[in-house]
Parts: sequence; structure tokens; C-alpha cells
Amino acid sequence: MPLKTIACYLFTLLVINSCAPVITSSSHDASADFSQLKTYAWGQNSVSIGRLGRGADALLEGVEQMARQDIQPIVDGMLAEKGFTIDASGNPDFIVRYMATGATTQDIPQTYYPGTPSSITYSTQVGTFMMGAVQIEMSDPKTSNVIWRSYGEKPITGDGSSTAKLERALKKILRDFPPR
Repeated sequence: MPLKTIACYLFTLLVINSCAPVITSSSHDASADFSQLKTYAWGQNSVSIGRLGRGADALLEGVEQMARQDIQPIVDGMLAEKGFTIDASGNPDFIVRYMATGATTQDIPQTYYPGTPSSITYSTQVGTFMMGAVQIEMSDPKTSNVIWRSYGEKPITGDGSSTAKLERALKKILRDFPPR
């Protein structure tokens, strides 16, 4: 395959990944009284990175390190902006935890050629890209029941330096907390 074709394909993947929106979804316990929540504490967080055993996996190292170092401080800042404080008394109103995942995934681009039946496709290469997801949960410390949950996923870059992108994604994930 010509180098020009490979470079064009990689550039296209980069553009698509950088422009792709964060897809989010959230839910909450309708019986929870969110107006009473003022303080929080952190629960057990987790970061899970799935690898294919190929060269693209090395890019996930930076993503894993960024997730472990940056998610909690970014969320702390966003919760502070919403008026919540970290509990120092040992009796928080809610517990926050996150689960972050990242994985390299393979995509087989399909090419349809004009004049051929629509059921015939041709593929000449397999592309690799990375998907990342973060789920944030708020739970009642007395019952451990989840009272609010939001999830976001997006194709990610593996340079480990894009905390601004992570911050935008977390802001979108937390935009509906507390529910009104």
C-alpha cells in the first residue's frame, strides 16, 4: 500500500477522533433529595485499559496515567463550582466514584464501488483506533445505593497530554448533576 494512502487514512482517523463528540447518558433516583447534598467523599475508583497486544497499545499508557492522575482533581474542581465541598468530618452526604476504561479497537473500513451490487464490499486494510469511557456515580453513603450516574464515551488520542479534552468530556458528563 502506498505511503501516501496510509498517511491519508491516518490523518482522516485523527480528524474524526478529534471532532467526535462525547456521547453521554445519565440517570438518577427520582426519590433522592439532591437539595440536601452539600458534602462528598471519594469511593473506590477504577481504571481499566484493554489492549490488543499491538503497537497502538503503547499509546494507551499515557491515557491510563492521565486518567489516574487527572480525573479526580478535575471532578473536585467541577463539584466545587457547583457548591459542593469535600467532607472532612467523616460523614459525607454522598460518595463519588469513577470508572474509566480505554481500549484499542479495530475497524475494517468498507468501500462500496459504483456499479456493483450493494451487497459487495471491498476492504483492503484494518484500522486501529482507541475508545475511552468514563462513568461517574454518586451514591448514598448509608445505603450504598446509586442516586445519580452519568456515562460518557469518545474516541481518544493516546498522547496522554490532553487534559483539556478530558476536562471538556467530564464537564459534559457532570452537566446534569445535580438533577433539577
